[in-house]
Amino acid sequence: MLRDPFEHAALVQRIQSECFAEDIEPPADSLGWTEEELHAFFESGGDELPLRFAETPGVPVRIIPAGMRARVFVISDMHCDHAQNFGWIQQRLPASSSGCFDVCVCCGDVSDNLGVLRQALGVLRARFDEVFFTPGNHELWVRKEPPGTTSLDRIETVRRLCEEKRVRVAPLRLCSAESGSDGCRLDDLLLVPLHSWYHSSWDREPGMEAGGPDSELRKAMPGVGMWTDHQLCKWPPHLANDEARALHFASLNRELELLPEKRMLIMADLHKVSGSDHLEAQLRQLMPDVHCFGHTHIPMDLTLDGVRYVQWSLGTPREQKGQTRVVFGPMRIYDGSTGGELPQHWCHWTRHYELYARDLSRTAAAPYLQSYLARSRGNGYAARVVG
Repeated sequence: MLRDPFEHAALVQRIQSECFAEDIEPPADSLGWTEEELHAFFESGGDELPLRFAETPGVPVRIIPAGMRARVFVISDMHCDHAQNFGWIQQRLPASSSGCFDVCVCCGDVSDNLGVLRQALGVLRARFDEVFFTPGNHELWVRKEPPGTTSLDRIETVRRLCEEKRVRVAPLRLCSAESGSDGCRLDDLLLVPLHSWYHSSWDREPGMEAGGPDSELRKAMPGVGMWTDHQLCKWPPHLANDEARALHFASLNRELELLPEKRMLIMADLHKVSGSDHLEAQLRQLMPDVHCFGHTHIPMDLTLDGVRYVQWSLGTPREQKGQTRVVFGPMRIYDGSTGGELPQHWCHWTRHYELYARDLSRTAAAPYLQSYLARSRGNGYAARVVG
């Protein structure tokens, strides 16, 4: 029911004063808002519209101020436990630009250390107008917590930490305050963090032949191939197996196109800890323009069945030395001032499979891997755990 304009003006003035928001004007259609909705609007600094006014039911809306256009950047696997990587995020974040409303999508694996995670998210939040985060497998590791702590408890701890740092872990719609000549919002973006866990059934490639990379690697580098999640993730009894965990979480990876063939990988078992068929269906229900993900440390930017898949991972300092193209900073995937979604970025493995078909009948290690294994044997690498 619409309020009398004079009554509404008096109510707005009172609530503005209570919220110390005299400089914020309510939208013209706020005559129908409840007093509680007006309070929420002014307390948020004018960012949050009532849920019932959002076109996506149940998803809050933040209005991009007039005169500003959205830019969206993506990064994953920053692994800020490494001092070099923490320095990277302090130095390599994109410069702010007048008239830009900047958003960062961070796809997990910042740190298993909550103190480092808090600091790193703080750096992102100080630079960007909005930050979205989904926990990676490292954030779920249980190391020094009290006995009985599970990885689900860790998720809740990370959620509270994100709330403290004003980092988003739930969907949000970003809308321009202005419309174009066609009457549509200049920017209108729905960002949906998808929580997920892998399932070994996602691996449908044939196994490697005897003496393949995994077995050879274990001889050359004892300890490699031990997936750290198996030691440091602690699950309650009802999530004791792959099936239960994959169903518990909520949507991530695609088919095998998002990983190189096993014969190209040092860890041929990587497919088993990278995605889930159970969760693909939810992603396909959403049918986003772009799906950003992380975890495998293999940069990818390709389109499959109408959805663009982007992984832009920093990785560990050791991995960075071998990158075919340096991760110069978070990848800008959307810029409202230049027309919206930006073109595909060059990535080595994306380009490789544009030129060469996958051949799952070949189960011997690729020549460059054989050379690498020979060097590893000669150098006598010490044991290490991966993940």
